[in-house]
Amino acid sequence: MALFTKDNPSVLSNVSSNERPTVKSTLTNENPAVAADLDVTSVDIDLLRRLESGDFSQPAEISGSPAGKLIESIRQQIGRAIGQSTTLVAELNQNSATLSQACSDGVAAATKDISTELTEARDTRDRLSSVATAAEQISVNVKTIADNAFATQTNVDSITTTTNELTSAALGIAKNTEKARSITAKAVADTELASSQFDQLKAAADDISKVTNTISEVSEQTKLLALNATIEAARAGDAGLGFAVVASEVKELASQTNEANTDIKQKIDIIQATVNTTLSSMRNLTKIISEVNVIVSTIAAASEEQSLATESISGTLKGTTDDINTMNTSVNESSIAINEMNKNLSSSVTMASNMIEFMEDMAKNNEVMLATATTNFAEIVTLQSRGEDIAHLYNNFSLDDQLLNVDTSEKGIFRFGPQWSVLVNDMDGEHAKIFDYCNEIHLRVKNGAKPEAALPILKELAEYTTYHFAEEERMMRAHAYPDFDNQKRAHTALLTNVANTIKDIENKKPVNMIAVIVFLTEWLKGHILGEDIKYGKYFKERGIDV
Repeated sequence: MALFTKDNPSVLSNVSSNERPTVKSTLTNENPAVAADLDVTSVDIDLLRRLESGDFSQPAEISGSPAGKLIESIRQQIGRAIGQSTTLVAELNQNSATLSQACSDGVAAATKDISTELTEARDTRDRLSSVATAAEQISVNVKTIADNAFATQTNVDSITTTTNELTSAALGIAKNTEKARSITAKAVADTELASSQFDQLKAAADDISKVTNTISEVSEQTKLLALNATIEAARAGDAGLGFAVVASEVKELASQTNEANTDIKQKIDIIQATVNTTLSSMRNLTKIISEVNVIVSTIAAASEEQSLATESISGTLKGTTDDINTMNTSVNESSIAINEMNKNLSSSVTMASNMIEFMEDMAKNNEVMLATATTNFAEIVTLQSRGEDIAHLYNNFSLDDQLLNVDTSEKGIFRFGPQWSVLVNDMDGEHAKIFDYCNEIHLRVKNGAKPEAALPILKELAEYTTYHFAEEERMMRAHAYPDFDNQKRAHTALLTNVANTIKDIENKKPVNMIAVIVFLTEWLKGHILGEDIKYGKYFKERGIDV
């Protein structure tokens, strides 16, 4: 590259003004007609020397000659190109420095040693495996406890049933014993009453015996008197016959009375003997019944105590049953919780193993990423150095602010300008709008936003691009543009790609936004500068006003 610099002066700068051929004389020798038209002045020559030295700043004086106007036009065009290039190269160097730092940080991150984390992850997995094994044993033990608790519950239920039956039996015994005690008490009273009555009967029998004895004595005396009367009647002879008959009858009556009295006395003796025997038996029976009554009372008291005791046992067993039921519930819930914990631990072990595999793969991929990042960093540093070399080449040019003025406010990937024109004003305006959407998507991705954050802009881009393509296709159909079909296919391809990207983001599928930006960038560059410019030239060449 040949440059006009102060350190590399041209031939003119090494030749004195007397030795230098004037532009006019040079042009006159080559083309007299052109030289006459240009009419180069000394002011024009001074301006050329300034340009030769690299000074493209606004000159203090500009000649009004055709040559002067031409030189000023050249100064402005070349100066503007150099000035804008200087500004853009400075921006490029700044972006390269930022990229270089980001790449350096990426290399530093990629060189991080994760061996310690990998070892800790393996230890965590092993500990989780040990805990899972222990938890399985706990689950077995809890199941055994649950089985034993169930068996205990069954036994307690059986004991409770038996105790309830025993309580009912004890209550029945106590009731029946109390009834028997009442009966024996009544029997004691009855036997005592009977003994008393038998005592009275014995006394009456004794009294009767005394009466019979008296009757026997009277009968004997009567019998003796009857005998005496008989004797006296015999003495009296016939006069005493009637009296003898009476005496005989009295004697006979006395004999019968004596016999009857003897018989009564014998029977009374039998009754007395029987009464004595019965009275003795009654007294013995009373004694026995009294003893039975004491025993029955003791049994009744013991049955009452037994009934209270069995009721207490029954109540205790009910509480025990409730406690065992609560324990069974707790054991079952614990078993469920432990089984759930086992599942979670098993899942955790699997997840830990997967994480270890991921970390091992990441460690391997890290090496590849490190090599790639290092290569990229070296390329970026080279690009940065080349940018600085270009900037140094512009250092010796003197430029005014007007020539350096470039609008760098747009920080996106596209800066719409004349270079993007397709020679149709309406289409240029719509393309600028599409560039704005693409720049907004790029900015969000650059700032680290997730694909969901770019979704609204992608939808607006799809909607506006659909409208733009419809307008563009309407225009091409209206003027019978021959390459319409190729344009239509290209439009469909872009809309399909954008629609698929939107659908993937909405369905929470992973989307590579870098690939989206690359596609949009390459498609727009290739389509606008490769395809759309063709219809602009087509319309312009044919004088079609659109």
